[in-house]
Amino acid sequence: MKKTELKQVLRKYRRQPNEMLTALSSTPQGELLSAFVDLYTAGELRLHSRKRARRKNLCAKGYAYDRANPWVKDWFLSAAREKRDEGRTHYSIGNLLEKLRHDVAHGIVRVDDFRISNDLQSYYVRQVLMRDASLCGLFDLRRTSDADALVVDGRTWTDFAKDHEAELWPERTARKKDSHRVTPLFSDERSAG
Repeated sequence: MKKTELKQVLRKYRRQPNEMLTALSSTPQGELLSAFVDLYTAGELRLHSRKRARRKNLCAKGYAYDRANPWVKDWFLSAAREKRDEGRTHYSIGNLLEKLRHDVAHGIVRVDDFRISNDLQSYYVRQVLMRDASLCGLFDLRRTSDADALVVDGRTWTDFAKDHEAELWPERTARKKDSHRVTPLFSDERSAG
């Protein structure tokens, strides 16, 4: 099998693994391996997932945005601290992003044709939390994100998240669990009787 034939099979059956297996199993292993090596060395075959590439790209976008707008990360940090100081126990990074986007007093430099992209929410929430760990718990965030490759002051997000896991993702609070629970009116009488 030539590398062009292998490429066609991989493209044709990329979302149909059983059909791909059938198409590839008819080729002798030596020819198949040779075709894979040819594709890989030609740079036409990726061995990493696209998600990993997006992670690097999101952090790269965030770093580029920071270079063009160096005051934005400080603005997010001070705005988050203000919300905490107002007594907020929960807030949305999206609300802060919208406030920043629509406040015309800020001189935002456009990057990638956006004043500030919604994609950068996960980047900036992690940036804020890593710069002030006392804000952990203020924002809800997913355990994994394309911004997990973030590095702030030489420390990775994954190391920070391990150290602050309990604050970042607390167990469901009693308030959330009990807010929808209905207690029986006569529970003591029934158990006594």
